[in-house]
Amino acid sequence: MKKYILNIILWAIFVLPVSAATPTALFIKGSKPHSELLGKIRHIRFSGGNLILKTNTNAETSFAINGISKISFGEEVLYVCEIGTVKYSTLSEALADHTGGQTIRLLDNITHNSALEISAGKTLTFDLNGFDLIFTEYISLSNGSTVNYTGDGKFNVIRNLSGKGAGVNTSALSIENGSSCTLTGVEITDSGTGSARKVAAIKSNNASVTVNGDVKATSNRDITADSWGIDANSSTITVTGDVTADNTGVWTRDNTTVTIDGSINALRYIMIDADGNSLSISNFTTPTTKTGYLTYTGGTNTVWVKDAGSGISTVSLSETAAIIGYCDLIGRKLQTEPTKGIYIILYDNGTAKKVMK
Repeated sequence: MKKYILNIILWAIFVLPVSAATPTALFIKGSKPHSELLGKIRHIRFSGGNLILKTNTNAETSFAINGISKISFGEEVLYVCEIGTVKYSTLSEALADHTGGQTIRLLDNITHNSALEISAGKTLTFDLNGFDLIFTEYISLSNGSTVNYTGDGKFNVIRNLSGKGAGVNTSALSIENGSSCTLTGVEITDSGTGSARKVAAIKSNNASVTVNGDVKATSNRDITADSWGIDANSSTITVTGDVTADNTGVWTRDNTTVTIDGSINALRYIMIDADGNSLSISNFTTPTTKTGYLTYTGGTNTVWVKDAGSGISTVSLSETAAIIGYCDLIGRKLQTEPTKGIYIILYDNGTAKKVMK
């Protein structure tokens, strides 16, 4: 809700001898001579020919109606964030003043339409304070920089690309060289046109990322357009939600560990090494190396995906139903029952059950 300050321009006539009567102009703001009366007005009423103003402090000020020449309303400056006791009307101003190690506390929802780039090893904390902070451009961190958040609210990067151009290769969160970032969601959408466009929600090299929410990367698949949910090299990535991508869900290289509490939804489930070797949902390693998760390994890389988010759920099954066949998770019929992996058993009463061996 917008707040307003009442500006009252007064023309007061003092009781003086007639020969010396002199009008004196009193303004809240204006040219000299003037006197300032500035207060946030809560209530206005008229009483006995007077205008009574009550401010936020409950103090009342009375003016004779015949002494008021004009009443006008001016919009108050709205502050969206603060560093300590210093308030800012834009996040850009606060970021310009931020020297490292300080907390920027939100006072309102903020949509920031510029990139955030930190390369000097600074630490930046956003106290969401119950509000949402959305970056519509990329976040780039390097040289041991840290960006995180406290409090309730959303801290998301939601980047949308458009236009024409071949060879686009970009991300929503780019992080490297010992940096770390914690946020609540990362998303990139490429609706542009042109060959060999490649986008990633998270592109990480020797860094650490925690997403307390979902990761998503989509493209229009124009010619050789591609998208990765997570593209990570020598990194540690944790996602508490789902990873969704048009092409590759997760690509790991060189001692990377990825933990996903939700599911991976992608055409190519996992690329597990620098050579691009792919693992489907059923190509997990047994026994698991993390209780409650499916383990996918290749070389020095590990991806853990929580069981509950992998595959389809069991539907109502009659204990007396007869098995009529088997299929994989995308519905292709199998000639025999698999001895390992995740598959679906089909029953003659129209039900099915997911099985993991």
